[in-house]
Amino acid sequence: MKSKFSQGLCLLMLLCLPSLSWARIVEKTKLDEAGDDYRIEITFATPMRFSNLSDRGFARSFEIQLRPDTLLSGLTIDDLGGRYSVSWNRSLWSPISEITYDGDDPEFPYITLRFKDQVKLSVRNSADFMTVIVDIDASEITRPAKAPKLTSADLLKDLSSDDVKIQNTIDEARAAIFAKDYNTAIRLFRTLKDTTTGVTQRRAHELLAITRELNQQLAQAKGEYETFIDLYGDTEDVARVRQRLAVLVTSDMKAKSIGQAEEALAWDSEFYGSFGQRYYRDDNYPEAGGSTILRDQLTSDLDFVHRVSNGIWDIKTQFIGSYRKDFEDDADSEFRPNVGSVEIENSNWGAIAKLGRQSRNTDGILGRFDGLYASYEVSTDVIVNASFGYPVDISRRDTINTDVEFYGTSVDFLNVADNWNLSAYYIKQTNFSLTDREALGAEARYSTRASSIYATFDYDIYFEELNSALFLGNWSLSEATRLNVSIDYRYSPTLTKLNAIQGQGVTSFDALFPLYSDDELKQLALDRSARSTTMTTSLTHTLNEKWQVIGDVTATEFGATETSAGVEGTDATGTDLYYSVQFVGTNILQVNDVAIWGLRMSDTDSASTYTLTGNWRFSPNRKFKINPRIRVDYRSNNNDSGDRWVTRPSVRLDYKINKQARIEFEAGYEWYDETYAVGAYKNETSFVTLGYRIDF
Repeated sequence: MKSKFSQGLCLLMLLCLPSLSWARIVEKTKLDEAGDDYRIEITFATPMRFSNLSDRGFARSFEIQLRPDTLLSGLTIDDLGGRYSVSWNRSLWSPISEITYDGDDPEFPYITLRFKDQVKLSVRNSADFMTVIVDIDASEITRPAKAPKLTSADLLKDLSSDDVKIQNTIDEARAAIFAKDYNTAIRLFRTLKDTTTGVTQRRAHELLAITRELNQQLAQAKGEYETFIDLYGDTEDVARVRQRLAVLVTSDMKAKSIGQAEEALAWDSEFYGSFGQRYYRDDNYPEAGGSTILRDQLTSDLDFVHRVSNGIWDIKTQFIGSYRKDFEDDADSEFRPNVGSVEIENSNWGAIAKLGRQSRNTDGILGRFDGLYASYEVSTDVIVNASFGYPVDISRRDTINTDVEFYGTSVDFLNVADNWNLSAYYIKQTNFSLTDREALGAEARYSTRASSIYATFDYDIYFEELNSALFLGNWSLSEATRLNVSIDYRYSPTLTKLNAIQGQGVTSFDALFPLYSDDELKQLALDRSARSTTMTTSLTHTLNEKWQVIGDVTATEFGATETSAGVEGTDATGTDLYYSVQFVGTNILQVNDVAIWGLRMSDTDSASTYTLTGNWRFSPNRKFKINPRIRVDYRSNNNDSGDRWVTRPSVRLDYKINKQARIEFEAGYEWYDETYAVGAYKNETSFVTLGYRIDF
């Protein structure tokens, strides 16, 4: 019987979770100013190793090539597919005009960033490889003259000190602002300005000027801004203060400026997102004649973020997803919730709580779940986390699967050594109240501008087995060369008691309870789970101003499974090898075009496969983009004389109507020719996609 807490949590999550959704790999974006430049952080649902940046100089369009690691998140390579726009906070002015995720080739997805004018990018991974951090050098762009977007609420939030006495004064000033006791706040900010140094002093001085504005002491506020500029002329804050001063001295904006400042010190609100629809039609033409509709679908995408914040509280509601309507078989129409959550943060307490559908690949959590995740900052170097929830059942993504639940706790130790953070966790998961998995684990993260390292292990104390061990490394060996290394050792699938269901001819775990004891189910789960080892090395090297080369080598091995309970075991595989090389060119035939030629080869027990790809992306003008592509696959079976040829040309057109709307069209054709030891099969397929998207 479920506890009242579990029932209440499910009800709250259903309220948080809209019914319109589709699997999306990009989970969130965060855009910030960094002095005169910008930084955008793109967070994914699975680790994504940064592989290559298409252009190292100033340009208007860039492609960030990625390599996914889906084993850590429980996703499949198919989950990485699709192409869609990525939303960001447009209320903060930036040179960004478009962000697109493209997973049409899911093993080599990429992010496209387009800008209003020429910028220069620097890209790196976060320490856990879940986020790609893009620093944008906008030094060649002239920004519009307008009020600063770093609000007074942001300044209040940033104002802090390790000194207890100073922090008490900050808290008193913050409370006076919210009580609209501006005279007291002016006195306290003046004290802070005179008794502190560095960033704290600058924040206090700027807030002093803003508070004088709120108190309608406009002449004094103007004097404080001018003094600030004289004192701190070599800091990144001066450009923002100059903007505040320019707004103040413009007579027709004084009233508006005062109103905006007062509102910002109360609550600042932002809302952004996008909506789009795509129609897909695929038709198959067998050699024998006739035709068959393979796909006739309409997908509706929606994503949005609503955020309200002041100097203390930050409340964010987020949704990402879509609904797929299948015109051929309505039973295949489906909702797939991806993200539907509410996150609340209190900066004074150092506490964060997030409720709803979300994704984590740390603390022993295996990807997407419905539930609660909370953290509390015990000190500047120690954070305690707790989680409770229900893992998402991929066969029923539009429901909350309360049959399986987990709870866990972890501790993050920050700044253990230079650029190193460590974490330790405990997690327990049950399935129909039986122990499904119970693990202890640890994670280590290292991050600098030149390199990132992430290592983790997960030991199941219930099965007494090492469930997984993972190492990810990314190094800039020189300005022209980058090295990626991935080593993954784990049970596949992840070791849980639910693995016992494989081969049993049932769809629900509890159907096995009358047949086997708990100990027998535990042994069956071990029998159905194989060890796998995957090692990948990737090297990216810039050849010259136009061309880069990317080379990958991957080796995989799968262990054997046991024969038991009427299910035949599988033999261990040998070492399967996969090779790939890509040549990436920019500005080849016209400015800002990208050309990619790739060759992939695989050598496995069953077959040898070769794939040749060609991809050219160019823009005749700022509104129109054209992308012709071709892919040719050849497979030769090792166990017989059979082989297979697949040729697939296509073209994609993208037209930007205005800043908020665009339409896209794609068409292609596929020739399939397979020869068996005792026959042959041929067929052809056409595919068309038509869609639009509106940003808001």
